Amino acid sequence: MQQTPLPIYFYGQNILPTIHVLDLANVIQNISDNPPKQRYIVVKDDGANTLAEIVQAISSSLSTGEVLVLDTPELVDAEEVPQSTVENLTMDLRIDAATIKEEMQVRWLCETGIVDNMPRVVSEFIEAHNLKVSDH
Repeated sequence: MQQTPLPIYFYGQNILPTIHVLDLANVIQNISDNPPKQRYIVVKDDGANTLAEIVQAISSSLSTGEVLVLDTPELVDAEEVPQSTVENLTMDLRIDAATIKEEMQVRWLCETGIVDNMPRVVSEFIEAHNLKVSDH
């Protein structure tokens, strides 16, 4: 069975903030228990991973490790991916979540980000979707 390389849009050097869903739940619980003074809070882990790093980690964990850089609009259009998805994946969001670190006592599972914790994330994904791992 031939596996298709995972696409990386426009070189993938943009930063995408991430947070594990259980870490987000812990933050929300903390906010509920001790409402902060700020009206708006940015919630993210400490990872500052690029799209390319995230896609490479996913491909290495779940596939052959191959990626394909789609660096022109024509190639991206050829992939038949909704424009909104491409726009979401190509945003460069270099943000700080200081409030979480300074004012909250969060028990993190994946504090350092999705790439550093990819084995855990993949294991949880496989278990949640009742998948069987194959070496073929």
